[in-house]
This record gives sequence, structure tokens and C-alpha cells, in this order.
Amino acid sequence: MVLEKNGTLKGFSFYQYADHRLHIHTLQIAPEFQNRNLGGRFLSWYRKQAQVLGVQFITCGVFANNPARHMYHRIGFEEVGEDNGIVQMSLPVK
Repeated sequence: MVLEKNGTLKGFSFYQYADHRLHIHTLQIAPEFQNRNLGGRFLSWYRKQAQVLGVQFITCGVFANNPARHMYHRIGFEEVGEDNGIVQMSLPVK
């Protein structure tokens, strides 16, 4: 998915549906558009998509030092593991 307006790239994301989960591989917001709830809008779309697909979890991996890690916590993701500095996170779909 790509989020752009008037030819300006604001963000993009890639995901995969497998094993009863929707896994977010990449969610990147351009620095000049961060902290404006664009990441939250992507995640809201992912929640709706997960319900349509009937998946049980939305998962992702976040670098341990990435400030976006806190955004995932606010939304309800839980840390379920860490490997080589990447925190594995999971959000049950209701």
C-alpha cells in the first residue's frame, strides 16, 4: 500500500496473510509526516482487513530502538519475543 497526496509520498506498507495471521513486514512513514497519526491510520486499515480475512492475529517485528514501538503498545500490541534486536509483536483481532 502507498499513501501519497499530490505526488508526495507520505508512507507505504507491505503485509502478508498466512497461518491465520496478517503480518506487517514494513510500515514506513516519511520523516516529515511522522507523529501525525498516519501510522495509526495504516493500522486501523489493517484491523479492518484482518476482520475481513478472519485472521486471529496481526503481527509485526520492530527494531528495539525504534520509537514506533511505543505506538504499537498504545494500539494494543504485545511483545511476544525478541531476536537480534527485533521485537516480535502481536495484536489479537476481535
